[in-house]
Amino acid sequence: MNYRLVKTNDRYELFYDKHLLASIDPLTGALKNLVLRLGDIPALHIYQVFWTMNSNDVFPCKWNPDSFVFELVQRDGADVLLCFAYNRDMTMKSSTELTFSQPDADGCISFDAFQRLEILGDCTHRGFGMTRDGKNYGCLEFTDPYPYHAVGPTEDFSGEWKGLYVYGQECDFSEWRKKYQYLLYDNGGKATAYRLTHCGCPLGYIRTDDNSYLGLMDNNLGAIILRFPNGRSEGIEFSLCTWGYDLHFHILYDKVEPVDDRWIDFHFTAGQKFDAHYRIEYLPPTASKEILARADFPELTPEQLSIYDRPVITGGINRFAYKASPDDMFSFPLDYKNGRWRHDIGYDDCCCVELDGDIEPASLGYKIGSDQFGAPIVPEHEYELSFMAMAIDVSVEIELSIEFYVPIYPGYHSLPKPGNRHIKKLSLAPDGDFSRVCFTVKSPTEYSTVSEMNINVTGGKLLIDNLYFGKR
Repeated sequence: MNYRLVKTNDRYELFYDKHLLASIDPLTGALKNLVLRLGDIPALHIYQVFWTMNSNDVFPCKWNPDSFVFELVQRDGADVLLCFAYNRDMTMKSSTELTFSQPDADGCISFDAFQRLEILGDCTHRGFGMTRDGKNYGCLEFTDPYPYHAVGPTEDFSGEWKGLYVYGQECDFSEWRKKYQYLLYDNGGKATAYRLTHCGCPLGYIRTDDNSYLGLMDNNLGAIILRFPNGRSEGIEFSLCTWGYDLHFHILYDKVEPVDDRWIDFHFTAGQKFDAHYRIEYLPPTASKEILARADFPELTPEQLSIYDRPVITGGINRFAYKASPDDMFSFPLDYKNGRWRHDIGYDDCCCVELDGDIEPASLGYKIGSDQFGAPIVPEHEYELSFMAMAIDVSVEIELSIEFYVPIYPGYHSLPKPGNRHIKKLSLAPDGDFSRVCFTVKSPTEYSTVSEMNINVTGGKLLIDNLYFGKR
């Protein structure tokens, strides 16, 4: 047995000979910093072995850590990691078997995954839902692997805010880089490679076919490949999260009841079982390059390009002078509703953004902080939302809001604590000139991963320029 499972302090660690492959998080059961090529950096920062379920619960509370069982056994000459967990009321059981290969000539490791969700007693679970062809479904998500270094380095959070943070954990500015350039999907025919950006994926939700595969790839680096031998027959779908390039895998479930626009109740019956089979591989750069050389690279459609027909968000004061670009991974177009980018007027140049709240409310907003690839939110510090504003023709009603996202740790699927949203309301009369609007608040005493601001306008048109949101 070349693989070893070792208990150290509060967690298990998985080794191949002397190579540390992963540690198992004691609160979530996830494999962290999973190495799939001996001597290389990890391929996956987080790989969830227990069904994630797209839950509105704080993740560690869904599966009871006291029930976790991890065991490494040999079966038919192969090393198999067995993982079991129960929820707190013992109505659901999640089990996973990972059958590891021996390293190949390049030191690459692969494993076959079999994940099962068993319903032990009648129960209701609240999670994400969707509507398709007029019918409501719930997403039974079984895993959501986060690639390592996809959007930046991922080092353990020390408890002190010193640098850049991703997934709520500390990062080193000097290591900042993008590892993956393309998402490739092959449904048994021609492979298609889509350029990765943080502003939407052209694939949407994709139902996998039998013997299909997808991969996070790059011309000069290795690739993470996921293969689905029974993708269509098991009803496996996936979607790409364009924030961290993590891949959501789920099975649709139809015994559901909508709660609101986001949440849906899953109604389960004792005895139900749900299965997912797939294989995860790591390819060296030569193999990755060969696959990409045979792939199609579709151009962005006009609809996809329209996302970038907006001003780019920059650090410091935003004067809305430059257009966002799909070729720049950190080029974030400004998000607004019932607005337009104007090039004929501005405070100190000829550019600004107009929000039109005449017929229905208009809004503009964006986030700052570690989850937006920026500096962390400093505790107990003043943060400022300010801009130059001009009402057109009639007075407008403006609502400003700043919200801090304080996670309910531990857990990487942690929801924010409520009560950290601040609101300011004002009216602005049309006087034919720009005037400064400023809203300052103090950040919470606890660490915040993100702060989000919004400007909402009703009853008229408002021009906005020289927009700033950040530390005062």
